[in-house]
Amino acid sequence: MELKMTCTEKTPVNHNVVKIVLECEDTLVEMPVSSFVLITSNMGMKRPYTPIEQTKKHLLFYVKVYEKGNVSRFLGNLKKGDPVNVTYFVEKRTYTPNEFKNILFVAGGTGITPCLQVIREIVKNKNDKTKCTILNYNSTPDDCFCKEEIEEYCKSMQVRCINRFDRDFNVESDYDFVYVCGPPGFMECISGKKTPDKQQGELKGILKDAGYTESHVFKF
Repeated sequence: MELKMTCTEKTPVNHNVVKIVLECEDTLVEMPVSSFVLITSNMGMKRPYTPIEQTKKHLLFYVKVYEKGNVSRFLGNLKKGDPVNVTYFVEKRTYTPNEFKNILFVAGGTGITPCLQVIREIVKNKNDKTKCTILNYNSTPDDCFCKEEIEEYCKSMQVRCINRFDRDFNVESDYDFVYVCGPPGFMECISGKKTPDKQQGELKGILKDAGYTESHVFKF
């Protein structure tokens, strides 16, 4: 479904990340968790982005702006009132409450955003007893974002977050399921990359070495 949305907020979060809120005139169909949308730039390029929050008319995103990123630069240059074309929505993996007791989220940089979409779904459901651990990798403390959201989720006692600023990618083997998201080199190291046609691909890297199998790992 193609939607014409409007930028109603753009706020700098750090040196290269912006918070963006898009508004739709019509009521949005609720997206299943987990899902993403495709945003089209003014040059016609499309890129996937995961909203970490949805209301009846709004989608909230955190976007890292890359110097050579056509769509991210388009979003970084948005002004309040600017139109944005959005393909809504593409489903990834359906989350089922209490499917697993302990879930690990391994995130590199902006890879935290699809993880937070799932975690938010867990925390808001009082009947979901799933425990969540976030391994949140960033180059420096200044590169961290979504801090307020993560801190709020950690208050629930279901969620704990471990921030890492090194390349110690050791992962414990006692989780029931693992979600992974991050840049290509990060994915290759942790789980192996997805295939060119965006299938899950072979499980490799640290998670395979730790004893995890393909049925217990999902690559965003």
